[in-house]
Amino acid sequence: MKTPWLGLAFLLLGILSLGWMGEKVFPSILAPEEKLPVLLYHMITPADTSANGAVVPLKEFEAQMAELSRLGYRSLTLAEFQTILSGGEVPKKRVLITFDDGYRSTLTLALPVLKKYGFTAVEFVIGDRIGYQSPEVQYMTLAELKEGVASGALEIGFHTMYGHRYDGDKPALLGWDKGQTAADLRLEKETLATAGIPTVEAFAYPWGAYTEANREALREEGMRAAFTVERRSFRPGDDPLAIPRLIVFPGMSLKGFRGLLGK
Repeated sequence: MKTPWLGLAFLLLGILSLGWMGEKVFPSILAPEEKLPVLLYHMITPADTSANGAVVPLKEFEAQMAELSRLGYRSLTLAEFQTILSGGEVPKKRVLITFDDGYRSTLTLALPVLKKYGFTAVEFVIGDRIGYQSPEVQYMTLAELKEGVASGALEIGFHTMYGHRYDGDKPALLGWDKGQTAADLRLEKETLATAGIPTVEAFAYPWGAYTEANREALREEGMRAAFTVERRSFRPGDDPLAIPRLIVFPGMSLKGFRGLLGK
């Protein structure tokens, strides 16, 4: 298996290519129209600082959750978010919190903080990384995924079974046709269902990259929501299978974090 850290490096490069610098807040995020922030985290670390753009220190994560609570925000479950996708009104001071990849730190570090403030989150799991352990990185086991769901604060979505990798210089998913995309998703569904892990009808594209063939396969396989890394808030009328998310980077001040919320 290629080292998972290579994927984190590619993610950071992709993020930087979108033009993120420091705590710059994009005008689209601050547009006065009706919108709802979808936050994206990856790994949480107990260290005080992080040089990896996909790894957020626990103290920063806790401060951000405390700030959401202080500002009166509530988190949405996937079912509540899907009601909005179906044309429901966008409620004020709501946020959808997501994690990608299935790192153990979601269970051991992030989940106690989420529960402390009464928040929930969706974890998008890479099927072939479930249970993978190394000195540098650990992914949740099937038993730990079940523990997260049983807590009432974590929902499990899909992040491909074998598609979280690069083929040459591009994400593998970009080279898959509808059949390959559907078969991979079915296998991940089967893997989690066989283990007795409840899942939601939601998918996160690795590195946010997708084609129309991928999108159509997800639609035909019953996915009601699919998430990218386009850096802006969700707005009514957005494609339910191309939902933007706001990546939270390490070192972000609370002022910068409030900027993601449009505050």
